[in-house]
Amino acid sequence: NLVEIYCRSCDLFQGATIAFPLSKTQGFDGNTTSYSLIMKETEGWMKDPQNVLYEWTVPSKCSFIEILSGITSVRILGDFTNWYETVNIDNVQWVPAPSRGRYHVPICAQDTPNCRKCSC
Repeated sequence: NLVEIYCRSCDLFQGATIAFPLSKTQGFDGNTTSYSLIMKETEGWMKDPQNVLYEWTVPSKCSFIEILSGITSVRILGDFTNWYETVNIDNVQWVPAPSRGRYHVPICAQDTPNCRKCSC
């Protein structure tokens, strides 16, 4: 996965992970590359079922909001090869989308101040 976002307190404290698969990007050819990921559940993100017998699935809007509201860690793939080399990652940014009006969080996730309850 190119990016993995983990929330320890999600799914009733069992933990939850969403990831953006490398296969959903333009790939890597050895040259300096930029990636831009849209933080929306329908834009290629997948949720870990936490069971190797099940396939990863597209997260629901509620689980996506819950994980983003309780981020414990973010892991970014920095090395695309299995050989010795020096790899650098720079300019990692979280940029907000342009405002679409008064509310940035869907109404269904505004029951609590931290967006941890959702009825979407």
